[in-house]
Amino acid sequence: MDNRLFSGKKAHGYNYVPARRWMLHISALPTFIVYSNTSLTLNDTKVPLRYHFPEVIITGRSAIVYQVKKNQYVALSAVYYFTDIGNKKRLNIENQKWRTRLTYGFRF
Repeated sequence: MDNRLFSGKKAHGYNYVPARRWMLHISALPTFIVYSNTSLTLNDTKVPLRYHFPEVIITGRSAIVYQVKKNQYVALSAVYYFTDIGNKKRLNIENQKWRTRLTYGFRF
């Protein structure tokens, strides 16, 4: 697959401290593809894929952080990816991925 894109994006993020030692985070990064020159190679034949507006890539993040002591913390974070690229009549690629992570950290 050969993919050339031109896109625009704007990120939004928020942190909230509901109580001492706790922090909540949420953010989103929507990406709108305004130009796409994509082709797929099948059996040595290059097949162009038609572009439809909007093609979208969305990345979302969230986290909960707890400060255990002055120099230690525990965090649970998640990242979500969503992609919608292509033309529903010929070939459409929709992809969703989740990743979660539990972290323990400390400062020296």
